[in-house]
This record gives sequence, structure tokens and C-alpha cells, in this order.
Amino acid sequence: MGQLGERLGVRLVVYRPPAAMSTSALAVAVGVGCDRGAALETVADCVDAALRQLDAPRVLRLASVAQKRDEIAIQALAATRGWPLHIYPAAELAQIPVANPSETVRRLLGTSGVAEAAALRAAGAETGAKIGNDLPALLVEKQTHRGADGKHATVAIARVAVASSPSSCS
Repeated sequence: MGQLGERLGVRLVVYRPPAAMSTSALAVAVGVGCDRGAALETVADCVDAALRQLDAPRVLRLASVAQKRDEIAIQALAATRGWPLHIYPAAELAQIPVANPSETVRRLLGTSGVAEAAALRAAGAETGAKIGNDLPALLVEKQTHRGADGKHATVAIARVAVASSPSSCS
């Protein structure tokens, strides 16, 4: 993590959830996307705003599309929060129906949605994982945030089937 901090020009601090955190908290997967070169603060503010809409969720995974694998802000967010980062090929995410498709994103990345599809995939979509009798579902649909750096980040949050263990390409 020292190298990542040096690349960002900041000192990274790893977030560790309190030991007293309830294991019955809502388990979620967070899907993210961002403009190339977005600041960590931009992505973190976007994710934090979405998480505040839920009642103290427990983030099990952060996920994005393969083209964002080298985004420093996404890597740093996962590292500082202690969240495993799952990266999926665009072709795989393109198979997951999303609530808010974008033709521009489809044209540029090959999938009509990054944040929603990544959240759903990381939550167990396409693996058949269920939560009770339900498949993973979006709890927070795609939201966009423009940071002080002028760059945009997107986020979506899906409920995780805790028994699921989706594969990752990272």
C-alpha cells in the first residue's frame, strides 16, 4: 500500500471496521465507475453518499469493470477501506440487466452500465446466488457525483447473498 500512497501523493490509512460491528448488518457490494484520473476524494465522496442512504451496511466487495482496473482512486478506495476489489470483463457485465443503461458507456466500454452491473455481479448475479428466495437486488441505483476535481464518479449498491462467492478477475 506504500507504493499506492506514493503514486497518489498521500499517506493512506487502512480502515478497519470496529470489532463490535454486527455481523447481522446488511451485506452489500458496491459497484463503482469514474472518469479517467478521478481523485480518490471524488470516488470516496460518491460511495459514502450512497452508503449513507442505508442503515449501517457491511461492505463485502468493491467492484468495477476491467477498463478501470488501473484507476488509482478505485484501487486506493478498496485498499484504505479494506474491501476486496473485484474486476469484471465488460462482456460479462453487459449480460446483466441494469436499471439505468447508458448508450455512451456502452459505446465506450462495451457494457451499458458499470456501477449497477458491477454491484449486481459482485453481489452474486449470474451465479444463481439467492438471499432467501430472492436474487441479488439493487438497493441504491446508479448515482453520479462530480468532485472538486471536475471528474465524475458513479456508484450503485446491491444486496449480497452472503453465501455467494463470485469469481473475480483481479
